[in-house]
Amino acid sequence: MNRRNVDLPSTRRSIGVGCAILLAVLPWAACTRSTRPAALVIQWSAVPITLDPHAHNDNATWALLGNFYGGLVQFTPEMRIEPGLAHSWRQIDPTHWRFELRRDVAFHSGDPLRAADVVASFERARRSPDSAMRHHLIGITSVQSAGDDIVLVETAGPAPTLLNRLVYLFILREADAGPELPRLPNGTGPYRVVEVSQGNSMRSVAVAG
Repeated sequence: MNRRNVDLPSTRRSIGVGCAILLAVLPWAACTRSTRPAALVIQWSAVPITLDPHAHNDNATWALLGNFYGGLVQFTPEMRIEPGLAHSWRQIDPTHWRFELRRDVAFHSGDPLRAADVVASFERARRSPDSAMRHHLIGITSVQSAGDDIVLVETAGPAPTLLNRLVYLFILREADAGPELPRLPNGTGPYRVVEVSQGNSMRSVAVAG
């Protein structure tokens, strides 16, 4: 495995040949005298391309960013669809879908997840010239919010693979969904990035709850 540390850049530059990520995980067991949290160091031998979740079509990058961001739905280990940021959904008719968002989710900034964040993320991924996500969203003609918790998706025709494709679309906060993202990812995932070291690594901590 390649053990070189490399430059972890801003959201729009390429990442180098490999990267190391330091995850602060659960505290030591109660019987342990140390009060410091445990740390898990992960070495990526593949090439994460970017920290922008919409500017790549790369499995290694998607796997890395999945620690920091979430989508409406996600895959189980058996590759079945299960709830993600949406706790339920239904197909109203062949071209209309209704997603109901979880109410217990917040971004790492502390802002609660809202339907407007989902709409803004879809629009950024569909329309940004830098987006590499457009092929996952082919056939979607409209994404609208109905209050803070409901997202309505319309497609041009029947879309039997829609849920599978939505796994790859990570949701941004509406205020972050512009051309340039914040330097540190601000997602809803189980880990929050606290430091990106030039020429070295990135460090993240587990999100409480």
